[in-house]
Amino acid sequence: MTNVKLKTPERISIHPSFAVLEEAYRLSSASMAAPVPLVVVCPHAGRYFPDGFEDIIVADLADLEEIDRRGDTFTDWLSMGAPNTGALQIVSNIAPAFLNVGRALDEAAEQHLYGDKGQGLVSAKTYHTGAAIYPEGRFPGTDEIEARIRRWYQPFHDRLEKIVEATKEKHGCCMVFDMHSCPQKSYVAGNISYEVILSDASGRSCDPEIIEIAQNVAQSYGYRVGVNNPYTGGFITQKFGAHANRGTQSLQMEIVRPVYGLEDQGSIAISNRSKFQGAQYFTQTFIEELARYMRNRPHELQL
Repeated sequence: MTNVKLKTPERISIHPSFAVLEEAYRLSSASMAAPVPLVVVCPHAGRYFPDGFEDIIVADLADLEEIDRRGDTFTDWLSMGAPNTGALQIVSNIAPAFLNVGRALDEAAEQHLYGDKGQGLVSAKTYHTGAAIYPEGRFPGTDEIEARIRRWYQPFHDRLEKIVEATKEKHGCCMVFDMHSCPQKSYVAGNISYEVILSDASGRSCDPEIIEIAQNVAQSYGYRVGVNNPYTGGFITQKFGAHANRGTQSLQMEIVRPVYGLEDQGSIAISNRSKFQGAQYFTQTFIEELARYMRNRPHELQL
């Protein structure tokens, strides 16, 4: 277990993204290359809605909380100890319901806006209830969506690309750890309710030893672990996976929200501080082990 002292917010319902509302992303370091070949990405942790957003959505949603619950709330707090391992952390600040930087740009097409696997690039409906976000006939047009992409999506991905490339140039490789959370009901397989879900593109995105290390860490904390079930990895994991032939590796983790104390799906406040701190230390240990492997990797990637 990690010996690093981690911080938790005094008011656990307050999200760190609020400290830098108008930036597209936050970084744990101004350095372009990570000290060790590991980059921790939190694409869905942001909760910022630009001024005026409440004026263009359905009036009943004006307090934004129903829309806000779409995000992977507090995943940036869970992984905030990444710099202590030599990894670099990058966090998107924009609320994913406003613009989802964890999706491909072709998901701006209408058929991808809301599907069986959740929201696309721009959400048309709330995640938990399926309520329409925008009044009928007032969904953002092409110009508005392109403006959102320029303001929030492109800066985040441009910086992520530069970090990954600089880290790869410095170390000869780079591992991208794609950090997410999920509602509990989404990850039940048969009689098993998973608490941590690992994805490596069905064995293609990273060294098999990495997924083994990840499983061992999660199980050592007593978590029930699923691998590539129900998902095999989202856009960022697929983009930077070994199978993309970029000289990089990737691993995605989803941690079920009640595991870290976000027990009420109708709220964005942590109700169990002890669970939150336990999950935070688990995540820190997880990142430490990934960093140790990447720092001392015994061989080139074998898939």
